[in-house]
Amino acid sequence: MKRKPVNLALLTPVLLSGIVFAPQADAGDAASLAKAVLNPLSSMVTLPLQANYNTGIGPNDHTAMNLNVQPVISFHGEKWDVIARTIIPVNSVPQGETDSTFGIGDTTLSLFFTPVKPAKLIWGVEPIFGLPTASNPEVLGSEKLSLGPTGVLF
Repeated sequence: MKRKPVNLALLTPVLLSGIVFAPQADAGDAASLAKAVLNPLSSMVTLPLQANYNTGIGPNDHTAMNLNVQPVISFHGEKWDVIARTIIPVNSVPQGETDSTFGIGDTTLSLFFTPVKPAKLIWGVEPIFGLPTASNPEVLGSEKLSLGPTGVLF
């Protein structure tokens, strides 16, 4: 019987709580802080972590693990903010019957440009870069530089 992959992404906030760096807020600012945490383009520095654990991979029924380290840093301007979102994957990939390869995968860097003054609809546009940073490019990366557009509505 083939086992289904288990995705721990939903449990990550509980198991590996992300770190949020923000100015000290009093009780009156708690609601605005909670709202800012949910906004993907907020002016906070955060360090979300996403863990994935997959079983039943390949003919030898292997297990693969992945931890995505996803720092988010904001840079403020007069009219535009730039939010840098990075994904750095740390992977363990099965190889052969008993071996596995462990290391860093290719990095994804997004630079969201969003207006400083938010409206009811918060939006951002960005270039997104795929950077060939894998520690073992043959197994953990693409060995290619990628570039494309993307956007967000909130």
